[in-house]
Amino acid sequence: MKSLIFSEAIEKRRKVTFFYDDAMIEIEPYFLAMDRFGHKVVYGKVSGTVSVRKFEFIKISNLRVLRKGFAPALPLYTGTYI
Repeated sequence: MKSLIFSEAIEKRRKVTFFYDDAMIEIEPYFLAMDRFGHKVVYGKVSGTVSVRKFEFIKISNLRVLRKGFAPALPLYTGTYI
């Protein structure tokens, strides 16, 4: 279920909020992955900072997609290379 929520938020570029280690976190989710131990993780930019962090799914609770949108810190280049 979390994968679907994060995937939709990433696709629509919506911020998400959740509890992580007893703290409320708001991030701009960038991508989902598996870490080297086989745990599902999400990478995202924490609101109010410039850092991208990794968050383990197992520690995430009360996940909500916000109406706030975002533009990626490193926009994808869609033109042609010369």
